[in-house]
Amino acid sequence: MKFNRGRRHSRDSKKEACYGEERLSELPSDVVVKVLETVKTQSKKAAGHGEERLRKLPNDVLVNNILETVETQSTKTAGNAEDRLSKLPNDLLLNILERVGTLDAVRTCILSKKMQKLPTMLSQIVIDLSPRDLVQMDGVVADVTDKILSTRSPQITVRKLKLKFFLVPSRCLSIGKSVGLAMATQKLDAAEFEIMPLRDNGCCTDAHRLLFAQQFNDFVRDCPDAFAGLTRLDLRFLRFGESDIPNILSTCKQLESLSFFECDGGFARCCM
Repeated sequence: MKFNRGRRHSRDSKKEACYGEERLSELPSDVVVKVLETVKTQSKKAAGHGEERLRKLPNDVLVNNILETVETQSTKTAGNAEDRLSKLPNDLLLNILERVGTLDAVRTCILSKKMQKLPTMLSQIVIDLSPRDLVQMDGVVADVTDKILSTRSPQITVRKLKLKFFLVPSRCLSIGKSVGLAMATQKLDAAEFEIMPLRDNGCCTDAHRLLFAQQFNDFVRDCPDAFAGLTRLDLRFLRFGESDIPNILSTCKQLESLSFFECDGGFARCCM
């Protein structure tokens, strides 16, 4: 096993980002100005330089303020907000939605009947919550993953699937079955799992680590199709037996990166 950082980005990401910026620059000036008016630090100059300033906005600022605009309009003038969004072409809406996490995209699409179908058309499905948020929403990860993957067209390639979730057997099984079915019936360029137990490192005893490793091994055994197509796997706080890691490698045939954190007695981090 080679110790390095592993590959994290696809070759086409820069081209896709440029294409997205070009499409966003085609937004009508009144929409651009409306979005930029929500950015307090730039509001005084936004009206005169709408499209040019849109190109220069960082992705997170752009998307956050688009969502703030939608939220404000949905509270005060829900009809206008829905009408404005529904007039945008699907490819532009998808470009915007893919700049946020999948859960935020799903919440945003509730505003419009037209947009409710968009989550199943996303080419990137990324659910990467903080541990604190994950404690509250871990069940949502399994539900959203199943609904999106089970209802999407097999003709739409998933360029990136990234899921972070807790090692809870019932929820893991739901995620694994959904992803395994997608692996068999759809096109996935890259798929990543980041799996962690509910206990953090300070509360983990050796007995806990052994139990978590057994639960993970059961997960791999029950969902081989999901693991066979993974390109990246991150694991935390597990103590493996002698044959466990070779079994993981033999099951995960497409794996490009395997990372451990505090696994098997203190590996800091290793990547394949």
